[in-house]
Amino acid sequence: MAIQFPPVNIGDPEPQNGDTYLYLPTQSEFMCFRRSQLETAQWSEQGLISTTSFGYRGGLNITGPAPNDANKGNVYSVLDGGEADFSFTGLAGTTINQYTLIIFDDPTWLPISLDSGDVISGPWIRTFDGQIKPSVSTDDLNMDEGSYRINELPEL
Repeated sequence: MAIQFPPVNIGDPEPQNGDTYLYLPTQSEFMCFRRSQLETAQWSEQGLISTTSFGYRGGLNITGPAPNDANKGNVYSVLDGGEADFSFTGLAGTTINQYTLIIFDDPTWLPISLDSGDVISGPWIRTFDGQIKPSVSTDDLNMDEGSYRINELPEL
């Protein structure tokens, strides 16, 4: 069976040079190579996904069952908020706020964007309108439609 590399759905952005794609069925990582957006994307297998890799998998409902296809390092955004279902090992019975980011650390689930007053336990926060931002507002790293973007510095 052939791998369908991004873009998968109509409207998905074209891959940029250096983008990575995690093909979960085989636990393989691929990298995109292209000199310009006019050139067809070429994908090169980089090997098995590193155990330290993580990837954003979208939203989930914390009050329902945990995804049964989650892999270690998968990050999700909590869409509903509420008491975590018993299937979320490590979070079961805990109240999780809407838009909290959680990560699967096989077999346990961990919140990675808790905001406790002035102490933030993760590098990212999710705003009430659902936007993912750095937890330190002065960081020059942002997410723009799922891509990391480093802000440009002014000329000296």
